[in-house]
Amino acid sequence: MRKILIGCIVMLAACGHHENEGVYFRHFKNEYTRADDTISVKKGIVTRKTGYNKIRNGQLRPRQYDVERWRLNELGSAVIIIQGDELLMGNSRYKRIN
Repeated sequence: MRKILIGCIVMLAACGHHENEGVYFRHFKNEYTRADDTISVKKGIVTRKTGYNKIRNGQLRPRQYDVERWRLNELGSAVIIIQGDELLMGNSRYKRIN
């Protein structure tokens, strides 16, 4: 009986990850930066890709890129909340594109 209960819990946890899988996008701009941020969630792994241009003295600088990876809900990682077609990370709101 206990093995069945543990199996059910594992299956529910695995299903929860698949519901949250997808690609989320955010574009933002201020006086210092213009950036596109993409977060991909797949099999519990979060990949955040950011392409940005710094703006200095009114001039747009060359495009730069950053990539970060972590496990969803890993201790010490960014807190992500997925609600329907939106992903929230801190004060940032991302829209699902896939």
